[in-house]
Amino acid sequence: MKIDQIKVHLLSCPVDDSIDWRSATGRPVKRDSVLVEIRTDEGLVGFGEAHHCLCPPAVEKIITSAYAPHLTGKDPTKIQDCLAPLFRMTYMLGASGAPIAAISAIDTALWDITGKAAGLPVYKLLGGSADKVRAYAGGWGLGWKEKSKLVEEAQEMLSYGYKALKVRVGLGFKRDLEVVEAIRSAVGDDVDILTDAAGSYDRTQARYVIEGLRDLGVYWLEEPLPAADLDGLIELSRARKLRIAYGESLFTHNAFHRPIKEQGIDVVQPDACKCGGILESRLIAIMAESAKIKFVPHIVGNAVATAANLQVLGSVRNGVYAEIDLPRTARLRESLLINPPNFIPENGEIKIPDGPGLGIEVNTEAFAEFPYIEGSCYKV
Repeated sequence: MKIDQIKVHLLSCPVDDSIDWRSATGRPVKRDSVLVEIRTDEGLVGFGEAHHCLCPPAVEKIITSAYAPHLTGKDPTKIQDCLAPLFRMTYMLGASGAPIAAISAIDTALWDITGKAAGLPVYKLLGGSADKVRAYAGGWGLGWKEKSKLVEEAQEMLSYGYKALKVRVGLGFKRDLEVVEAIRSAVGDDVDILTDAAGSYDRTQARYVIEGLRDLGVYWLEEPLPAADLDGLIELSRARKLRIAYGESLFTHNAFHRPIKEQGIDVVQPDACKCGGILESRLIAIMAESAKIKFVPHIVGNAVATAANLQVLGSVRNGVYAEIDLPRTARLRESLLINPPNFIPENGEIKIPDGPGLGIEVNTEAFAEFPYIEGSCYKV
């Protein structure tokens, strides 16, 4: 079996005005998806997804101009052989951002083909046996808005079956604590509350807010500091006052080596669509497990991205949660799948898709409904 053709599909889904969500990242105006389709001479087709990196055409160009010529004619099941020359090219293209996200999509598509050829889901090919995982309500939920609206939204999440939810903080540490306290009062002590500052605090603010969040029984604080302040993140984690989660902005396992080695991270959050692919994400999880660190991948709420990260979760032993968008904020995810898996948790858990490959069937006819929209996907 040989790789015959590589296509890139840029898709956009406008954000409905009814989705009132904002965080330190900004307010989303559309949801972008960069899908890679790899076809073989035997008719098998694999799909992968790259994080858009705020400029989908840049990711597309790297794939079609730099990477695709090195893949045509190769055996798609020899995944590391396929990827080795691409990783070597990142010495010039850059070893983070769009070049690594592009490799991530190719890696995922190759695993999709390999799983289909073997008749097994990827997580079983990788030796995994966890067929379900706890889910938390993440994505575009519980953003910056009035406390009363956040309380209503949190209660809506519980009605869907979630037993854990993520609150976006970073608007001001005093306000943040008031919001989390209101949500804690509304949902009770049996619900895990996770918080995400998206790098909004400085070190002094982070130390202050950590004390308050700990008193409220918060499970973790995600990205309290900018990703570039690795020294500060390690310092906060090693203080052992509250779990510190980060990693969605780190690329390849090399970037995780120092925080894991120095016990400077409590929860690793690579994204298989950003960090280098399924194999890289799983390697990061295994590195973390050796240091008794939890693994919870960052998941952008699109169809292939969600399936890829779930396959990684099913293959490891230290996976704790899957980040899952509510259906009303994940139109692109639902529309691009034929007979989509149930992404609504039952008793707080969702099943890992267990069909061959990624366990999903992509609806290519739906691509025409979501033409790419130029411009940034966020208003800051």
